[in-house]
Amino acid sequence: SSSLSLRSGDAYEVFSLHEGLSVVLLSDGMGQDVKAYHESRKVIQLMRECLHQKMSPETAMHTLYYMMSLNGLEDMYATLDLALVDLQKGKLWSWKAGSMSTYVLRGEQLIRIDSEDAPVGIVPSPTIEAKEHTLKAGDLVVMLTDGVFHPGVSLELQERTLYNIVKKSKEASCEEITERIMEQLAETYRTSGDDRT
Repeated sequence: SSSLSLRSGDAYEVFSLHEGLSVVLLSDGMGQDVKAYHESRKVIQLMRECLHQKMSPETAMHTLYYMMSLNGLEDMYATLDLALVDLQKGKLWSWKAGSMSTYVLRGEQLIRIDSEDAPVGIVPSPTIEAKEHTLKAGDLVVMLTDGVFHPGVSLELQERTLYNIVKKSKEASCEEITERIMEQLAETYRTSGDDRT
């Protein structure tokens, strides 16, 4: 994340459900303040609790929507990007609620996994479907919030820039690749207005 955690409306968490199966949660609360941060943290905490109770991701997402309406949180809006990565089988499952596309860089190819569902809090009972993708050795997976891209610039152009940054950085660490994406996209397209994760 490019902002200090208490000033950023974005939150994320990476953890293992069991050996070989990792979870990545990324949420963007609406706004850029402490309230937005608490919204995104709440979404992530609820999802983590559900997944640790051995719920399926689909059930966990439905439970999240239900609990938010039950607890009077219907005026709370946050995107949610959930990815399960099975390192033993080479599989990626993606569930999205209003979040940005996820990108998989494979050699010369940039594969986009799109979002179709509304942010959490917008639709009372959404249709939640997983998108499954096979991963190969050397694939790089990029998950991001909408502040990384500039809303007034062609998405295709910014995706091409993202592709070039990641392709040139394949030998770098994840932290270095992340910093290059943040710095170069912000510098090229002046994307400094929203939280970026």
